[in-house]
Amino acid sequence: MPLRGSKLRAASRKSWTHRRGAASRRVGHDSSGTTFALSSHLKAAFGAAWNRGVGEKSISSATIPNPLPANTVIWPATFQSASGGGGVATKIKATAGAIGYVDSATRLANSLQAAVLQNKSLAYTAISTTTISNAFVGATDQDTNARRIKLVVTDPTSATAYPIVTASYLLFYDKYANASIATGIKGFINWALGVPPVPAPADVTTNPNSIAIARGYAPLPDTIKNQARTLVNTYVDTTFNPAP
Repeated sequence: MPLRGSKLRAASRKSWTHRRGAASRRVGHDSSGTTFALSSHLKAAFGAAWNRGVGEKSISSATIPNPLPANTVIWPATFQSASGGGGVATKIKATAGAIGYVDSATRLANSLQAAVLQNKSLAYTAISTTTISNAFVGATDQDTNARRIKLVVTDPTSATAYPIVTASYLLFYDKYANASIATGIKGFINWALGVPPVPAPADVTTNPNSIAIARGYAPLPDTIKNQARTLVNTYVDTTFNPAP
């Protein structure tokens, strides 16, 4: 699936734990891609020591079940939860000493502080457009289906990378009965993922990279932008399974 807009999402200011220690409190939420990104990073960074599961779903329990439920993270029973990023942000702000995880756009919208985390190179990095982008340097599509793009960066190696990031996605149909919808989708993707972006970067009102950055995201690598545009222009059409 083509990636959403021109953004990479920092799956956040997360962490109740970082590579060398644990914080005292975390506020988590129930089910989301952000939970999947965080738990995937913890598993990649800590290996067998992270035994609470990987997935989009969240439950709290005093014990860790064996076997672990599929696609589920088991948080300690003392952890608090809220529904959706906005709910998590609200609970973080209302709970003294709370540490939680939300996506970068939600963090900015709620004026939450962001954790400085230690990455795989043992360097401490603050969240920024640059450190998010650095995490995706060299990232390639890992999906063998020509109609999809999948970026997996669970524990980036760059010394200047923020360690917990993920991509955002849009899903489109192959076939649209209304040709104007297919044309509109292609036009949007060709604008949002333009290389170089059009119009000029100085125009922060309509430049896709500037819009993404202002909302807490980072532009995709040019190679992925080009691949996503090609995918959409090839497969989003008014006929099913159009020939490449």
